[in-house]
Amino acid sequence: MRRPPLAFLPSAAAFSPPGEPREPAAVAIRDARQLDIVSSVTGERLRVLVWQPPGAVPLNGFPVLYAFDGDDSFGMLTDLAAGLAPAARRAGLRPAMIVAIGYAPGDGTIERRTRDFTPHSDRYVMPERPNGEPWPELGGGDDFLETIEKDVKPLVGAGFPADESTATLFGHSLGGLMTLHALMTRPGSFARYFASSPSLWVNDRRALRDMEAFLTDRPGMKTLVPLRLTVGSEEETLSPWDLRGDDAALRRRWVEGNRMVGNARDLAALIEARGGTRLDFRFDLLDGFDHGSARAVAAQRAIRFAIDGE
Repeated sequence: MRRPPLAFLPSAAAFSPPGEPREPAAVAIRDARQLDIVSSVTGERLRVLVWQPPGAVPLNGFPVLYAFDGDDSFGMLTDLAAGLAPAARRAGLRPAMIVAIGYAPGDGTIERRTRDFTPHSDRYVMPERPNGEPWPELGGGDDFLETIEKDVKPLVGAGFPADESTATLFGHSLGGLMTLHALMTRPGSFARYFASSPSLWVNDRRALRDMEAFLTDRPGMKTLVPLRLTVGSEEETLSPWDLRGDDAALRRRWVEGNRMVGNARDLAALIEARGGTRLDFRFDLLDGFDHGSARAVAAQRAIRFAIDGE
């Protein structure tokens, strides 16, 4: 089936008078740009948010951090990256550029995110949702990754001083799951991978079985692929505020069943036992942080990782 071409869908503020070039719509963050595109893979709209560090452009461009959930992560990521940029330059390092992929207003529903951030599978085994509703469509993650590869990365490379040879992929929760899936299915697409609190419970822990196969069946890999994995130590317990809610029992069953810390430990043990010749791996348990707060800690570490690879 013929795929639709890549296209820009600018907001009203981006329209220019006839005969003048159309510029990307500026977002409210300094040194940032907003690009609305149509995926050549799915024909659906996506919003790409790009932040370039102020000041001189390095000779080979900026190392770039690609991130999922651009709708709600872009502001946090740019704040952190801007704070780290001066120290990076003082240390003789290049500050990081941020590219966050999200949705235009009205498109970023939980149903679409669930579909876009779950890998393809012929059969899904999923736990009961806390709201009791059926699961929405699953398994569009490979198309989402293909869109990043075919549409987003060329767009960034053509319009911004990005050093794609050091590109890092960062994701949290379902985004962390997709970061791991990208590593296992297309390890050469990014130079580095950072998975924050990945939702390893999805599809009866399928990602752990996929990782075992990946570490077993990749004899042709000649270089170590850097991977960082983090999870908050409090991700299997409810916070005092959560305990006050009327749905505390449902939430407790959900977080305990998801086994975020235990699954991350199991994945780390698997990689540490079998991934020594394939992955440059580090696992950190973020003491005192729950699922939400662990994202900010991981984001700062991911930016540093994009800058210096440590």
